[in-house]
Amino acid sequence: MGIDPGVTTAIAILNINGNLVMTASKKNFRHSEISKAIYEHGIPMIMASDKYPLPKTVEHISAAFPTKLSYPRQSLTRIEKLEMTRPFIEEKKPWSNRHERDALAAAVFAYNRIKPLITRVKRKASGEARDYVLMNTILKGENIDASLKQYNSGGQIIINEKKSLGKVRKAKAKKAL
Repeated sequence: MGIDPGVTTAIAILNINGNLVMTASKKNFRHSEISKAIYEHGIPMIMASDKYPLPKTVEHISAAFPTKLSYPRQSLTRIEKLEMTRPFIEEKKPWSNRHERDALAAAVFAYNRIKPLITRVKRKASGEARDYVLMNTILKGENIDASLKQYNSGGQIIINEKKSLGKVRKAKAKKAL
């Protein structure tokens, strides 16, 4: 499936600490290019959109990864997007156009929804165990303590028959949201 001619697609990636990793946009951004750009920064846990209903492009790209989808119950307004991205302006405006700013707002929206879970996991686990527990709790909705116990017994995260992740290695410790 291709993207409509002239349509600009943008991505923004946050790490598990809510720090911006990258933004990018391109007209006619192919799904394979988007997937490659994301995967270069780690294994994503959540794919997000600022739009409701969820755009088909986000669904299709998400299918390439073991992710959860996050989107608002109604499309984010321009003012909401500006508020969500305001903290990033103080560092340096990290986007080059409104598409990238909107992608960043979607990432921040998703991050804010799971931030309490991330905080709880960080209190109970660190390093590879933390990454494993985060992926298991976010992707499968598992209990933190049960996931930590599973990690300590050498378990694996099985998402479904098509998507499987082994124990998270240090090389894959960078997580994208």
